[in-house]
Amino acid sequence: MNKNILVGGLTVVALVFGVLYVATPVKVDVNVPEVQVGAISGPDIYFPIKIHDTLTWQMPILATSTSGTATTLKFSDMDRNGMIDLMSNVAAFTYTLPATSTMLQFLPNDGDTRTWIFHNATSTATATLTIAKGTGIFLIGPSANDDVIDNDEYATLTCTNVYYRSALNADITCVVNELTDVD
Repeated sequence: MNKNILVGGLTVVALVFGVLYVATPVKVDVNVPEVQVGAISGPDIYFPIKIHDTLTWQMPILATSTSGTATTLKFSDMDRNGMIDLMSNVAAFTYTLPATSTMLQFLPNDGDTRTWIFHNATSTATATLTIAKGTGIFLIGPSANDDVIDNDEYATLTCTNVYYRSALNADITCVVNELTDVD
């Protein structure tokens, strides 16, 4: 029996069944150069990103007014908006942050972080806007009074899902930083 014919016959049979066997080793270059990508395929990104130009994104603004003195922010207020602009018609107003159970809906994983801008749009000098912590929230700032935003001033609020420590009894840490008009 001729061995060449038998080998050729096996190759043909292998191709009929959709199998191709290559005995020659293939060299793979693992030094892949950086390439520019024009789009991202989905909402989740699992690799580092280098942005070589300006990044602009749109977050809606919750612009509201009130004659009340306090309210608790809802899930829809925090999840949907990137800025909260309040015109208070009273001397002082307090926004209480949602409880941890609500905040974990849009900050579900350890390390998840979000930032909001708060604006006290009231022009009355005595009308302050206070940001108060919700249940399970640890509220911190550069100074003791950064949670009180003076009239026509802004503050940033950055909240992070932190590793739970029973001594702190908080799942979310929020940093509030009142910004002062510099001109």
